[in-house]
Amino acid sequence: MPTDQAIRRSVLDNLLKESSWNPDEERLFIKYGDDAFHAILSELKGTISDYLKAVESGISERDANDRYRSTLSEECNRLALVFQPKHTQELIDAMPTRSRDPYGDPRTSLVSLLARKGDDRAVTLFLDEANNGVKQYAYHFLCRSSHPNAVQFLIHTLDDPKADPQYRNLAYANLAGTGGEEGLKAVLRWRSTERRRMGEIHLEDRDMVATKTDVGGQRWALARLYYLGNNFDLWLVSSRGENWVDPVFTGYHIASIYEHAPIPGPEVGSDKASLQKLLDQLIANPPSKDSDGDGLADLAQIRLGTSPTKADSDGDGIPDGEDLNPLAAPRTLTDEEQIYRAAFEAMFRFYDVKMVMLVYIPDSSRPMEFLGSNGINICVHEKTKNNLTAFFDEGVATLRFDPPRFDFDGKSNLPDGTVLKSMDRQRAKIAVSKQTGMLNGTGYDVELRKIRGIWVVVSVYSTWVS
Repeated sequence: MPTDQAIRRSVLDNLLKESSWNPDEERLFIKYGDDAFHAILSELKGTISDYLKAVESGISERDANDRYRSTLSEECNRLALVFQPKHTQELIDAMPTRSRDPYGDPRTSLVSLLARKGDDRAVTLFLDEANNGVKQYAYHFLCRSSHPNAVQFLIHTLDDPKADPQYRNLAYANLAGTGGEEGLKAVLRWRSTERRRMGEIHLEDRDMVATKTDVGGQRWALARLYYLGNNFDLWLVSSRGENWVDPVFTGYHIASIYEHAPIPGPEVGSDKASLQKLLDQLIANPPSKDSDGDGLADLAQIRLGTSPTKADSDGDGIPDGEDLNPLAAPRTLTDEEQIYRAAFEAMFRFYDVKMVMLVYIPDSSRPMEFLGSNGINICVHEKTKNNLTAFFDEGVATLRFDPPRFDFDGKSNLPDGTVLKSMDRQRAKIAVSKQTGMLNGTGYDVELRKIRGIWVVVSVYSTWVS
């Protein structure tokens, strides 16, 4: 590597003139470190200045974005190669003002880079961004910061019932790791103990595929609802005033060209005449049989695998129709099972998830309760035959626990067993994958710590998306 500054600058100038680099050129650029950072930052400032001048001259922001997008993208990618936390203030100083379209202006790429690599000097910027800019970048940064202002902001988000569930969930999954004693107390304060499903099935006019008013003036409808794991299931509902109420699962589903495998149960055509005919039949003979009086119709119980003749299938004191985990009673959990449950809760704590979920547990575990979601959890071993597996990719969600993709140092390391633990057994990592279809899934590495004998999640980050 040359030490003469003029030569170094000449090499960098020649590199920056190239529209694309081969791997050797990229490695050479990285070797120049701070000199490379300042060279590309200077280029980027020039492009941003040209962009702003174009907007000031009367060109629309959209047209300016179209004109400069490629150059800005390439320069930001090169800047990311050599950016280090020590460069945070310089990048903040270079930040242009926010445009009317926060997702399309040159500021966005710099905010994204700071969110990933900046240090706590960027806290003030991201507190403003959380309120006025691109929120996901702001929360990504604030959730990895231990700065008191960031911690207080996240605690406020966590404690605010009106806050976006996405950001409450992010705060919940990170504060125990970054927020010290205050952050831990906030997380434990919001730990779920609720074992019953909350709230009624939400019904809207758009869910109705056929309607009828009988001779007595009662309105009826067939509703297409996904709550038992099939997006094409049909439910019989009636009206009370302006509201649709009392949904009852009919056992029927609309025939779908999207089925990947035959779906159990009778099907009906999607045409209006077929649906209206079925509604007439169901009004005359309602599918309302609930043999055990637990709030779940017999047909729903057959689907879920619960007992149609036993109101409390798992004997935990909660009727099947209200139980979050109708096939798993409370019990003392092993250390690893406590890790599974904490990781599960971090996925769903503040989302109003009412879908049926198959939770696959390792063969070494027995069925257990999972708290934090608001749907029906059916806990099984993956090789266990279950009626719901036929509905995967039709509406049933699945969640699995696997070895983490990366170890505590960020290196790929697949341990024996599902959970990776530190030598002192006070840290753990696990992979969680959740899917709602063949091409609709996300995988996460979840890190936990054992604090005062309690496993709490301290970070969650995505490792794959399909």
